Amino acid sequence: MVDEARRNFPHLRFITADVLTAELGEQFDVICGTAVLHEIDYQDTPRLLDFFERHLAPDGFGWFHENSFFNPVFRFVRQRLIGRYGIPKYGSTEESPFDPERFRMYQKRFRFCERSAEVFVLFQRIHLYLIRTGSDKPYQRLDQWITRLGVPDILKRNVSYIQHIYFSRSVPKSRVLSEPQ
Repeated sequence: MVDEARRNFPHLRFITADVLTAELGEQFDVICGTAVLHEIDYQDTPRLLDFFERHLAPDGFGWFHENSFFNPVFRFVRQRLIGRYGIPKYGSTEESPFDPERFRMYQKRFRFCERSAEVFVLFQRIHLYLIRTGSDKPYQRLDQWITRLGVPDILKRNVSYIQHIYFSRSVPKSRVLSEPQ
């Protein structure tokens, strides 16, 4: 993924390192990632937060795209069904989904901390894990249709499979990231 990013964005600098032990010696305006936070277990989350605090510029922010553990149906499926009964597990063995307890740690460390779900992603994941026959296009279309309906953010945050985590010491999300129209 990093090689592809370097090809597509040659003007940006990409660093690969163990986020729990890296000392980069500088601060960044943005620290972002996809499917990263849930790879850090609960006990190591304070070390990850220390990394963010050391490496985020005073007006910087973090923006992460993560799977959601806030949805009670997904919690049940992930804890009781995934990896059993012929239902595949797609995540790593170290994965422990980003949950409310971990989110509270972020809220305690950063003045501005919020999670959102700009799009509704539920039925496509149901197809991926449970149905697994034919095309997932109808399920994608159903998710897109629900997103366009203007589903309230609280429902998207708590039911969608995908969530975004934003955090900053000094800048509210509304100043740097606008919601899609």
